[in-house]
Amino acid sequence: MLKPMSDATFAEVLRIRQRYIEGKDARLQRAQGEVEVSGFPGSLSVLNGKLTLRSESWNHQPAWHRQSGSKEEVFLYRDSADSKWVLGLELGDGHSRMAHVYTSLESPAEGLVWEVDCGDRWLPYLPATVRTAIPATFQGDDAPAHTAPKSKRSRAKSDEKGKRSAKDPSKESVVREADMPNCVCT
Repeated sequence: MLKPMSDATFAEVLRIRQRYIEGKDARLQRAQGEVEVSGFPGSLSVLNGKLTLRSESWNHQPAWHRQSGSKEEVFLYRDSADSKWVLGLELGDGHSRMAHVYTSLESPAEGLVWEVDCGDRWLPYLPATVRTAIPATFQGDDAPAHTAPKSKRSRAKSDEKGKRSAKDPSKESVVREADMPNCVCT
């Protein structure tokens, strides 16, 4: 049963919202200058690459973009409900997206891409990640590999099989590379 909100409670909600909005500049200053999206094969590979921090926040949170050039414009931003980071080809409220990036951290630069849009359903695609971009001065043959950290269990599985594989392809609970042509932006 819904109860009416008192004037004092409503005023407190407005104060909390105002503090959140006022904090957008501080969040923007703490944000990473560049993030790198990797691991998307096939038709979703357009999402891969370095994204640069925008000078303006979006939905009161930092947002990153890759400007037009040789590839399509891509955006990484917080949805309007403040529940997840999203990857898409345009800024919006988060409903028109290609992938979700879930993380409990303030920055999506430590997030795993948990779901991709496969037309009629959202499925996990665990090889894709978002990380802080490696500065160009550290890239090269001697540079450390820039990959997502693996648990002991997944390292053991990778060593056994030679590569990371889906949990159980027969249950269609995880997107496989073969499914990628069916995955599209909604």
